[in-house]
Amino acid sequence: MSESTSVALNVTSRDRVLFRSSLVAAGTFTCTPADAIFRDSGPIGAHSIVFPRTTVSIRHAGGPRFVSTPNQVNLYCRGQEYERQAIDPAGDRCDWFALDDSLVEEAAQSMQQAVTCDRPFSEPFRPADPEIVLAQRQLVKKLGTADALHIEEEVLQIVESVLREESSPVRFESGSSRQRDLVEGTKELLAVRLEERITTGEIAREMGTTPFHLCRIFRRWTGMSIYAWRQQLRTTVALERLRSGERLSNLASELGFASHSHFTLAFRKTFGLTPSDFRSDS
Repeated sequence: MSESTSVALNVTSRDRVLFRSSLVAAGTFTCTPADAIFRDSGPIGAHSIVFPRTTVSIRHAGGPRFVSTPNQVNLYCRGQEYERQAIDPAGDRCDWFALDDSLVEEAAQSMQQAVTCDRPFSEPFRPADPEIVLAQRQLVKKLGTADALHIEEEVLQIVESVLREESSPVRFESGSSRQRDLVEGTKELLAVRLEERITTGEIAREMGTTPFHLCRIFRRWTGMSIYAWRQQLRTTVALERLRSGERLSNLASELGFASHSHFTLAFRKTFGLTPSDFRSDS
């Protein structure tokens, strides 16, 4: 397919483009903190939906810092400039889907969202529904072999699901930078200390607030309890590591679960299948 009929991209040497058509492009990005382009890899070439695989700090130009974790989906409008700072020693690893302008605009309008072609996304990120994350991970595995029609339709379903989530009642309020920093700091702490059996009181002390205030603000901003956020983060991180062949009992312990059975129960509750089922399907 000629370049003129493909989605416009601004790829770097750290991007791996796995699929490209006139409607969508898909690929992966891997960049370590020591890399020269880690802080600034340039503006986004096309409207993009990004699924993080590691935890990293992101700040869109003109906006506040937020903590990007595998628990969420990041949204970038075409031309968006941004910077990142390291949290995970692995740096920034993510999967991305770049979208044609008309596709995003039509999808948003079909759900009666008021958008412009330049700014189709109203938020820089959203909590990711586990069903969307699982579908995205399974789709990435097919990108090198599946039929283009099949890939495009599955990407369109993911786009529709993400836009539907963006229209949900949860909103990342701009009125209180203190509240925002409290939530983002809690997300970072949970990611860095993922395997620890930390208490609400300990988190609140780290954040310089009270347990009641912390729980109330975190739920208001994310739509989830702190416990539910951590459980989903642990199981989403497990998606990465299950393919490496680690023993499930070791993986459960390293992710902070009390036992293999506890891990299996939490994974099934999140994704609707067991870790063994996911691994065998990989």
